[in-house]
Amino acid sequence: PLLLRISERLALTLRDAWANARTWARSPRLIVSLVGLGLAYQTLALLVIVLVAKSIGVELSFALAAVTVPIVVVAMLIPVSIGGLGVREGGYVLLLAQADIGAAEATLLSLLGAAAIMLGCGLVIGVAAAAEALSARDTAARAARST
Repeated sequence: PLLLRISERLALTLRDAWANARTWARSPRLIVSLVGLGLAYQTLALLVIVLVAKSIGVELSFALAAVTVPIVVVAMLIPVSIGGLGVREGGYVLLLAQADIGAAEATLLSLLGAAAIMLGCGLVIGVAAAAEALSARDTAARAARST
């Protein structure tokens, strides 16, 4: 019975995901917006990695980061560790060694870069949540005044 329930839930989830994807595909403006936001996020993440590298005294060009980071991110998707921990660091060490960047610097860059990106994302989410809360409060206040 457990496997049957899991398969039913999985089928329902896949059906809902497919319906949502078809709905989104009908909106070219939404697709362009999502692709644009994705590219902006990836560019900012690369910029963060380059700036973190500069802050620890490692010369890492944007081009080298643009090659290294996507390869490491794809490697992190391989399910060999929790959250890709260790895979990210190993990927940075392996790939950046080709650019004569030491293992200690590559590991530090990996950890500090990930922390900076997570903190930045958290900050953006916090600002968005605060803005939404303020908007909801203003809407409620206007509704209360009009009654």
